[in-house]
Amino acid sequence: GGEAWNENYGWVNNDDVPDICDWHGVICDAADLESSGRKKQRELQDTTATTSYKVRGLKLPSNFVTGRTPDSLWSLPLLEQVDLSFNPHLDVNFVGIGDYNTRLKQLVLEETATTSITGLAAASETLEVLQLSKNNFGGAVPADIYSLTHLTSLQLAECKLQGSLPDDIHRLSM
Repeated sequence: GGEAWNENYGWVNNDDVPDICDWHGVICDAADLESSGRKKQRELQDTTATTSYKVRGLKLPSNFVTGRTPDSLWSLPLLEQVDLSFNPHLDVNFVGIGDYNTRLKQLVLEETATTSITGLAAASETLEVLQLSKNNFGGAVPADIYSLTHLTSLQLAECKLQGSLPDDIHRLSM
């Protein structure tokens, strides 16, 4: 994917950019590799598949990303922040988020085509920032929001939500 993206360095022809940490919008932290020892570092550098163990963040705002996010996005074990905001034709799904990722702290999805947060409750132990403004939820505040008890920031402006807030609102510590 990525041919039509505004910034697609590494995403279109990844043979030209074999290290995923050099791709546009991918944030890595090599410091963790050094603490794991030289042998482990060499193993991680030898194969492209294991480079995913260095990825800390994905920032592709306003990049014309379209379609639906793959479930494999959440399998990046060190992933802490994702910003896919202002990609109005991107539907972010949370299938599998609890199967792999236990470090996600910040999720910025303002003005995407996300219509559901089903499954997001699996990130309840780590998620601190959730920005979902200008999405197409509609109806009542999604119940999964109330299980995200570590949130310090929640943005739901212009999501077409209706009704009153349920009694579970007190579970949020913001």
